[in-house]
Amino acid sequence: MKFFVILCLAVVALGADFEAPQTIPEDIIVDAVQPEVPEVIATTINWDHVLPVWNAPTFFDWFPILRRILTRDRDSEWNGYILGGSIAQPGQFPETVALLFHLPMAHAFCGGTLLSDKWVLTSAHCGGLSNTGIAILGAHEVQNNMEFGQVRMTFQNIVRHPHFNPTSFANDISLVELDHPVAFTWRVAPARLPTVRNANSNWFNQRTLVSGWGSRKDTISTQHRYIRAQVLPRLTCTVSYPGMFHQTSLCTPGNERSPCQGDSGAGLSIIEADGLKTTIGVLSFGSGLGCFSGRPAVYTNVAPYLMWIRDVANITIRENF
Repeated sequence: MKFFVILCLAVVALGADFEAPQTIPEDIIVDAVQPEVPEVIATTINWDHVLPVWNAPTFFDWFPILRRILTRDRDSEWNGYILGGSIAQPGQFPETVALLFHLPMAHAFCGGTLLSDKWVLTSAHCGGLSNTGIAILGAHEVQNNMEFGQVRMTFQNIVRHPHFNPTSFANDISLVELDHPVAFTWRVAPARLPTVRNANSNWFNQRTLVSGWGSRKDTISTQHRYIRAQVLPRLTCTVSYPGMFHQTSLCTPGNERSPCQGDSGAGLSIIEADGLKTTIGVLSFGSGLGCFSGRPAVYTNVAPYLMWIRDVANITIRENF
């Protein structure tokens, strides 16, 4: 295999052709539960011990296949950051959540999207590390626990998609349940999902937004950033990532503006005709050559999973626009 890929930054299908099930081995799931974690998880965070999920100490023990597709530019200062992004305004992305998964010696950082007062959408590979952690909502300066409007909550339950394939990263989607309902404000609000009529949409040529914090080397960005990009044709993505681009995948360009490793699990959204954002994707992985390689960033298309999301999180799915 002459190409390299890495993780980026983090059923009932309506007409979708899902990959054959290949679940995470049971012993891995047992380890990931972290039975030594105390019943009450503190929301105090030592940011020196927060790492992008792909750089967490035990990540490759749980996903050994990724050892061979690790980026060749792992130490690049920008490898893992939203490349070419603009600094977001506080409250511009009230649906965006930072997820810190509890590990024995660190926290693994991923992005997420708030779907209701208790459920957060993210990638399955993020939720494959641990069942417990901290969700940070309403944040712009994510490391500032005194920031106005920022809310920190614990979680101890993750529902991974039952057909997640840890080798090919098909069906890379999961749901995180917050320990308590969160109150909505202008800084904290749920995302809108596609309609049932969108279930088979590939969103080709749609202009999108993706936001997150990402990282520079092992340091999580202090400010929330976002980029704009168009959804690429499926053929382009398949050629770039043969065997890892699926019927339920989307991709956006990697030139000049690109999300990277530290943004794994972040939401991809579009602005619809009514002027409101709709979340259509979850960031899965990007090029192993680093953020400057020009290879596309790959997302899990949310639309084919709407009925699964409805059943797990008890969220009403719109029938029409």
